[in-house]
Amino acid sequence: AGHEPLVLCVRRGKDALDTTEEHEGVTVRRVEYKQPFHGHAPHLREVKELWRVLPSVLGTFQPNVIWSCWIKYSIALSRRESGVPFIHIPASAYKISYDGYLQGAQLTLRQLPNIVKWRYLRHISYKLEREVMDKCARIVVFSDNVKRQYAMLYPEWIEKVSIIPPGIQTDTFPLIDRHEAHEWLCRTWHISISRRIILCVGRLEADKHVHHLLEMMSVLQSDAPELYNTTHLILVGDGLYRAYLEQRAENLNIADHVTFAGFQREELAQYYSGAWVHVLPTFIESFGLVLVEAALCNTPSVAFKPNNTFVFTAADTIIRDGETGLLAEDPSPQGLADTVSECLAWDEDTRDKIGAAARTWVEQTFRRDKFVESVLDLMK
Repeated sequence: AGHEPLVLCVRRGKDALDTTEEHEGVTVRRVEYKQPFHGHAPHLREVKELWRVLPSVLGTFQPNVIWSCWIKYSIALSRRESGVPFIHIPASAYKISYDGYLQGAQLTLRQLPNIVKWRYLRHISYKLEREVMDKCARIVVFSDNVKRQYAMLYPEWIEKVSIIPPGIQTDTFPLIDRHEAHEWLCRTWHISISRRIILCVGRLEADKHVHHLLEMMSVLQSDAPELYNTTHLILVGDGLYRAYLEQRAENLNIADHVTFAGFQREELAQYYSGAWVHVLPTFIESFGLVLVEAALCNTPSVAFKPNNTFVFTAADTIIRDGETGLLAEDPSPQGLADTVSECLAWDEDTRDKIGAAARTWVEQTFRRDKFVESVLDLMK
């Protein structure tokens, strides 16, 4: 109280902005961080560089509190006694996020350097994150899923962890007629109009486990050929694993039922709206924003149900099983195929009813005003 709230966002890279904006009475200052970084620089070198420039950034803007959603920034803050409390906002527990990469890694000579790097980072991540847990004022996570990760790894600091579900800007995805969007997708990618679209949106990288979807399609082909012949998988996204996944689709003899659409920023709502069902195939996911995006387009989703052993997702927070989508209890391509088959068996009215319920649920649960109120309460 007594002064205007200021949120300072520090980012690096070519997409970083240097702007000042007003959001509901809160000033948001975005600071462009132009220090030279190299994608393959040793991990701790970046932390050391951030540690060096912190006094300049903090001295210029003099924040009362720092919100850090970049792990390397949090490590640097832990090692620089600035006197300013900071709140760490992780995507997932650092160690578990590397488990996701290792779960999806392909044991090939080409991927061997990445596997060695991920194992090394997983090894040091526990020590580094303990530094952050000890020094930060609070940890804010978006879901029960991530809090469970921290409770498992760092029980002595669990009292520092607060759950604040993210606030969603619902007008980002306009409502589009499903039938028109489906026709547009089929026309754009030369897909038979009789096929129902299974959609996946995300990076084609090791930690996204997209190979589960290809193996799921192979299961449908062998176990339910009539259903397989009336479905088509569209993968929206790109990444280092695209070539591997394309070859995998060829090897499984399902390439004529899979479309690699690449990144789709401008038309993303068309893809969500035209799909019969959206699927998130990851075992480890901090939140799963794509599940919310699909719901805002009246499209139900399927994802793996967390089991807190090797499946760590927030799917059960976003999807009300059987009401706004379905959760696959069996964490395997077979389990995914069984659950997606249930969706494909819906009639039009059932699908649309569940899709509409998904939108209503996320609009009510992830309201921006609730998020802002929770954030301000935490800072009192």
